[in-house]
Amino acid sequence: MVPADCDAYMPYLDSFREMASTGQIPALPNGTFISEPLPAFGMPKATLHAHHLTPGEAVLIGDDEGCRADAVYEGDKEVTHSSGVPIHLSMFRLRRIYHIDDIPTAPNGETPMRYDEALTHLHNGARVARRTWLHGAPAEPAWLVLVPGSTITVEADRPIGKAAPELVGRKLTYEPHVDLVNPHTGRVRVYHPTPEDRAADDWHISY
Repeated sequence: MVPADCDAYMPYLDSFREMASTGQIPALPNGTFISEPLPAFGMPKATLHAHHLTPGEAVLIGDDEGCRADAVYEGDKEVTHSSGVPIHLSMFRLRRIYHIDDIPTAPNGETPMRYDEALTHLHNGARVARRTWLHGAPAEPAWLVLVPGSTITVEADRPIGKAAPELVGRKLTYEPHVDLVNPHTGRVRVYHPTPEDRAADDWHISY
């Protein structure tokens, strides 16, 4: 839900395109402007000056009142982002509006993301976690990892061999799956997303 003090953004929720008619950044509520581009997928801020935005990447826009908007770039060409260089808002589709105080900051300082975005990172080899997964020490949250498939020969002294002796000596194929790892307790289990996990927007990359 859009915070009450950010209601002025609502007319722009579907598209920025109608606002851009001069070729320059238009005047938005409360003097809003693109203040700091933040490419999606956790790109470090230090690389922003040399980064080329491509369709599908995200930036943040904001104002002095604490309202923030998460916008997705939909341009058909690369645009170099650097400090002080305005970007035409007709190139963006507004994705989410929130007040800066109403959304948690990820432990690594990046902008939290949705479940579907976290899955993309997971399939690209990153570890991901939710902000609320703080088991024990806050510095050691649980995280997800994609475990690749493998083929093993069942041995008698291994757990699977003890549980199913008839499989000893046979080759088994383990399908790729996602594990939830808690480094604080040393416990690992197969992850099954809850409805809350799927609806959450506090996902982040866990380094």
